[in-house]
Amino acid sequence: MLSRLVYLTKVELKHNTLFTIITSLFIIAICFVVFGIDNLDVLMANYAIERFLPLMGIISISSTYYPEQLSPIKDLLKLRDKALCKIYVVRSTIRFIAFVAITYIYVQLIYTPTNAYSIHEAWLHSMSIGLFVGGFGLLLFSITNNIVISYLVTIIYMFLQWFIKKDVLGFFYLYNLDSLSVTKIMILSLTGLFLIIISIPLWNKKSVN
Repeated sequence: MLSRLVYLTKVELKHNTLFTIITSLFIIAICFVVFGIDNLDVLMANYAIERFLPLMGIISISSTYYPEQLSPIKDLLKLRDKALCKIYVVRSTIRFIAFVAITYIYVQLIYTPTNAYSIHEAWLHSMSIGLFVGGFGLLLFSITNNIVISYLVTIIYMFLQWFIKKDVLGFFYLYNLDSLSVTKIMILSLTGLFLIIISIPLWNKKSVN
């Protein structure tokens, strides 16, 4: 059992997850170039934490099913007892750990004690946004079987919020680090998890036409 788990982890890292980690690090590199890490004012820190870091959630979560996009591959795995389930558990765990770690490290680097929120609040806020938009993207992919649509719609959703007033979207307005609340973090996180759960049966029903 343990040897099988180690094998699955190695395969996932090599073939399916390494790209998402590299892409996440590329997003961090962009943040370094655009914002830097020293002497960021509150506005710039907020932009990095809630408008750029959550993009890693889209990359990591929305593409969870993508390696099995070719239906014959998925159907072959279905023939093996719980093989597909085990793969998704291992893949999701690796990606989530990478997402959590990379987000925390960058927030740690740019955080200053003068900010109106704690470092853990900023980290959880960024994670909740990433989980929400990532879950939304995964649901879209499970319906459309098209990763481009999944990425495009979720990124547009985040971009449009730069111009939409808070009152229009209520709890689903993402950029409110200046008035952060635990309730908002929990609602976004739980909604993201709910969208991921909904996507499971939808994706599982798709098979060879």
